[in-house]
Amino acid sequence: MKKITNYREKMIKLIIASGGELDDSQTFVIKPGCMILNMTQENAYGIDIYKLFNIDVNRPHYEQRAEFKSRITYLSFPDEPVNSSDYNKKMAQEHQHLSVHSSTQIEFLISGVCIETCLEFVAHSEAKVARLTSSKTKAMDDTLYRLQGTDKEKDFQKKLILDFIELKKKYESSYHPRTLSQHGTEFTNLLNLCSKVNAFTYAMTLKDYHKLFIGRLSEHGNEQEVQEVCRLMCDQLHEQFPLVIKSRDEYYAMNNGAKYSV
Repeated sequence: MKKITNYREKMIKLIIASGGELDDSQTFVIKPGCMILNMTQENAYGIDIYKLFNIDVNRPHYEQRAEFKSRITYLSFPDEPVNSSDYNKKMAQEHQHLSVHSSTQIEFLISGVCIETCLEFVAHSEAKVARLTSSKTKAMDDTLYRLQGTDKEKDFQKKLILDFIELKKKYESSYHPRTLSQHGTEFTNLLNLCSKVNAFTYAMTLKDYHKLFIGRLSEHGNEQEVQEVCRLMCDQLHEQFPLVIKSRDEYYAMNNGAKYSV
């Protein structure tokens, strides 16, 4: 059995800890990891102000922030405490006043996805990302690989990947280390397959996640793994922020063009 390097061991630990899965060979990722890492929390000062202006502090924290910002626009604070459930729902869902949710930010840890999927998510300029460097790092000298699709498709991918690994070993062993430049490892890693796995943190506001899911959950024009990761994120966010984040079925039913009205 192939010896697992310290870097591979850390990546495997990261994937499993965030909910991902590997096959028995510990080389191929069969399910990516995706978990909420951090989210905006309320502070005591904010709560005191909300109470002073009769914001409904019995609602979830993200609704409290949104209600305060919605009401400050016209100084429409209630004269006494009221249940703001209907008011918040009307602002978010009927009026689509989602800018008031722009200060609520959620950060995910996403691991075990292929490098191409990482690049697709990084392309969203609204996101704040910290990612594993793709080539100039020893962590990329011995990588894991992502398998996707049906069992037949996975078997085909696995064969190609294993063939590539053997070919890479063959050519690397034919060169004496002194004959390679100081950048030799970086260039070798750049030749690796696009299915090599990566890990990154991904932070956006509720409003931007809503827009992301409108455009990225659909099977039209989106890569399989992008859809898969979006489903995992959507399910977790819908459970905690149902006022803003819809269910995956609701996003499936939406027209992709709806994201331009957000």
